[in-house]
Amino acid sequence: MPNSGLGLSVSATLVPILVGTLVTVISAWAPARRAGQVEPVEAMRSNEAASPQPLVACTIIWLVMIGAGIATAGWAVAWEEGTTGNRTILVGVGTLLVIIGFFLAGPAL
Repeated sequence: MPNSGLGLSVSATLVPILVGTLVTVISAWAPARRAGQVEPVEAMRSNEAASPQPLVACTIIWLVMIGAGIATAGWAVAWEEGTTGNRTILVGVGTLLVIIGFFLAGPAL
């Protein structure tokens, strides 16, 4: 293994770049279309719809998700009898829960 060298190929370089670009464009598509449908004068008006909504429920959800993600990943690391595959899946699920929790925490922060 030490003499195997660096496994860098064109596909190993281009695929992540293309997938990252595609995911970014797809995730920005809906908000950009919504923003494009709002008239400029309407966007400048102040109304009740723009007032901040209570974030209690969202805060509870993201706190639970982050806590569950950390607990799941910690359990996977401490699980000595588990196979590597099962532990890897649990760490992945825990990481996903933490990422979604931080995504939901965005408006509250």
